[in-house]
Amino acid sequence: MNSLFLTREPLLVEGLTTLLSKKVSGLSLNVVAEIEEEDLLGLTVEKGIDLFVLDTVSYRKISTDLVKKLRAKIPSLKIIFIYDIIS
Repeated sequence: MNSLFLTREPLLVEGLTTLLSKKVSGLSLNVVAEIEEEDLLGLTVEKGIDLFVLDTVSYRKISTDLVKKLRAKIPSLKIIFIYDIIS
């Protein structure tokens, strides 16, 4: 399973990769919050990402819009959300 981690927390990536070690392979990327949404969508499609980990604190943009676009491009994509506070 190819994975993409959208977070600025290296320990989070390391911990999740360890937990999912039998399933996760391929790309594990620490992406800064300033990445353009279109570049992120293109990278996800281009690399055949199966698992997308979205740290909403690191992303600092409205994550629901991103998720809708990801689902439209890759309906089978599995997404894990990391929230600091759910309101």
